[in-house]
Amino acid sequence: MTGEEKPHVVRQMVDAWNATDREGIVSLSAPGGVLHGVTQEPLRGREAIRERLSPPAEGLVHPGLQIQAMDVVDGRVFLQCRDVFDAP
Repeated sequence: MTGEEKPHVVRQMVDAWNATDREGIVSLSAPGGVLHGVTQEPLRGREAIRERLSPPAEGLVHPGLQIQAMDVVDGRVFLQCRDVFDAP
């Protein structure tokens, strides 16, 4: 995948996240892909990503993501997002 294609896939992943489409996120992940979060250990591979994205406990709010900035550096996509919560 080229550096120009990667941001498109990341946007699809964010759209899947905002639609609470966990399997969509997993299917867009590379089999050996790594998903990094600021406050958590990196997730390696589709099964680890699927496990972390399992449905939240009843009553928890699912935040949406708004992309603030995105860039590709040395073949890696760096994404800065803002969590967006709907009012209950």
